[in-house]
Amino acid sequence: MRWDVLFGSFPALLSALPLTLELALTSIALGFMLAVLLATARLSGVRALSALAYAFVYVIRGTPLLAQVFFVYYGLGANSMRCATPSCGRSSGKPMPALSLPCR
Repeated sequence: MRWDVLFGSFPALLSALPLTLELALTSIALGFMLAVLLATARLSGVRALSALAYAFVYVIRGTPLLAQVFFVYYGLGANSMRCATPSCGRSSGKPMPALSLPCR
């Protein structure tokens, strides 16, 4: 391993740290809020709302995160990597509604 290359690129990696942390924290917060909304919709007595929440989780859970990011970035015509936040938020929120549902 070439340690000089690693240490030479350390300032560039360190400069990307704030954006990485912002993306991670925003995605986790968005995913948590989405999970609470989806779990509430699943537990509501309204069948249509529960079915929509189930379908959303089913589709998002079955799609790879990279495909979601590509769809948002290229499909919606965004010009910034900040558009990846909704994709990551949806992806981090996908297992949470199932975890927050009561055991039956």
